[in-house]
Amino acid sequence: MPLNHTDDRTLRPWETARQRAGIALLAAMAFAFFWWSGSSLCMVKNTTGVPCPGCGLTRATMAMLNGDWPSVWIYHPLAPVVSPAVAGFLGLATLRALRGHPHPLALSKFFPTSVWAILGVVMVGLWGARLAGYLGGHPDPIDPWHSQPGLLLQWISEQLSSSS
Repeated sequence: MPLNHTDDRTLRPWETARQRAGIALLAAMAFAFFWWSGSSLCMVKNTTGVPCPGCGLTRATMAMLNGDWPSVWIYHPLAPVVSPAVAGFLGLATLRALRGHPHPLALSKFFPTSVWAILGVVMVGLWGARLAGYLGGHPDPIDPWHSQPGLLLQWISEQLSSSS
């Protein structure tokens, strides 16, 4: 009989809690590594060297929590809207998971789909405008040579130049 991996109610409560704690620990360790290494948390930025529409939200949220509103505008002007919405959604989803609810929380249950769509369009529009130099420009430079493929190409060129 195949196992049903979508319904974990058959697991003992401590097994489910242990699995969730393990996932949370791995996520915390990954976050700590990126924070400690000074590397970007953004996979798009790390892969392409181009900041994504959400780049700057973590720094803007930290600035907002510290009351540094001028920095919020520099890092990401939509942080006062996006950060509370995402924090609320993640908080509710976490509560549901901790209570053992078998189904994840849908984004449309938190806000209507149209609100998420409008927010996405505004974020992409703001991203394009800032990359083009408007609204103060983007705080993160476009730098493909410091992306993972760029660093690999630099390493390969160093190896080739040192071997000749």
